Amino acid sequence: IVGLTVGVGGLGALAGAFLAEPLVERFGVGRTMVGSMLLSSAATLLLPLAHGPLGVSLSMILVVQASDVAGAVFFINALSLRQAITPDNLMGRVNATFGFATTSAGLVGALAGGLLGEALGLRAGIALGVVGVGLVSVGLAFSPVRRVRAVQQSEAAAGWSASA
Repeated sequence: IVGLTVGVGGLGALAGAFLAEPLVERFGVGRTMVGSMLLSSAATLLLPLAHGPLGVSLSMILVVQASDVAGAVFFINALSLRQAITPDNLMGRVNATFGFATTSAGLVGALAGGLLGEALGLRAGIALGVVGVGLVSVGLAFSPVRRVRAVQQSEAAAGWSASA
């Protein structure tokens, strides 16, 4: 089931890549980013609620699919926004910093999840992880990002060039 989940997940990411542009045209960059993050967070709610081998397997497939679709939509827009507002001479540093920060957060989250799972049990550890993901999504929903309608590349990308 793991191979099936991962293999089909690639299709979800491909679908998300195709959906990114129409969603931005309809809702704008900010709302699309917030909506995709909230969808991914909402899907994770299935994990601690699933029971039995079939329920856990199905919830894993659904969560991975929703996360892959939403993740592709989110990251396409996040990278586009970052490229539009970052000066060319800083692009490598900014992308490296984002890569380091997200990888580090993933490592810390995995360690914390393992410790919580060991201390509180797997279901409680997963539930706390779901709450954490939800808090990040809510934080994004109340950030200035949600008001960004479109991204225009500035000539020097010297400052914030997204329009509300």
